[in-house]
Amino acid sequence: MNVTSTPETVYEPVVFKRSSGTLKLSHNQLSFHTEEKVCVLPWSKVVQRQVTSTASKKANMEPKFKLILNSGNEAIFQMEDRVSLEVVRDDLGERLECWRTRKQHPASPEVSETVNMASSASWSSGKALRIA
Repeated sequence: MNVTSTPETVYEPVVFKRSSGTLKLSHNQLSFHTEEKVCVLPWSKVVQRQVTSTASKKANMEPKFKLILNSGNEAIFQMEDRVSLEVVRDDLGERLECWRTRKQHPASPEVSETVNMASSASWSSGKALRIA
């Protein structure tokens, strides 16, 4: 697992919707990048996060976390191993808590609440696909 720690944390490899790519966590959003697409999910859309239980044998083979969105949809990501899952779980928790604190005490305008999933072709045509 490669992790870059700055105001934006980068994790790779990560699997989302059967595509391997890079997961980036920032103060305002989570984004998943492959060569073909970029999926952006603002923290304002996330209601809850869950990770696979350590009690499950399958969980050790498939270390996943799930984000439950306020639309009722789910976004499921698979990490490389259990250690990576624990690291991203803690990072997600901190970023969600910080976002909620900023939401209660806003100092700057809130980020757009649009969730977009776009291929490189749709970016060039100016179209974006909604996933939530």
